[in-house]
Amino acid sequence: MNISQKKAVDILVPTVLAGVTVWFLFTRTKKVEYVIAGGVIVFALGYIVTSQLTKATLLNGPAPVPTGGGCDSYQPNALIDAIYEDTTCTFCTRDRSLYDTLLGLSDCQLIKAYNYWNEKYYTETNASLPVQIAKQGNFWDDLFATQQTAIKLKFATLNLQ
Repeated sequence: MNISQKKAVDILVPTVLAGVTVWFLFTRTKKVEYVIAGGVIVFALGYIVTSQLTKATLLNGPAPVPTGGGCDSYQPNALIDAIYEDTTCTFCTRDRSLYDTLLGLSDCQLIKAYNYWNEKYYTETNASLPVQIAKQGNFWDDLFATQQTAIKLKFATLNLQ
């Protein structure tokens, strides 16, 4: 779920609940004050509950994957931050050296990079690292397409999606 979907659900669900309540109250009583008050109360309560539920859904990215041992000192921040900038840039060519570096990581380093991406960028992109890289265009860059395939296979061998 991305932010625009969250906002849509936050408005749609309480509106439907309030509409049903207004219809129900209107069929039971013709007093406009009761109908309006009931609709406003149900909308407010529905909005509070729905926004808390969608907020929890939005913040829950993939769970961190255990890295095993040997990578405690590795910090993927610079590499992953650069990949984020590269994948979110609109009119840029891909910096293939970033993806070469990613391909050169050991398994535990790659898992740390994957976990860092999910922790920092999953909610912004609504995609995990392998999905974000796979979404990038490559129709004019055959070398990048080859890198994408190799990255996809490397993530797949670790069951990271």
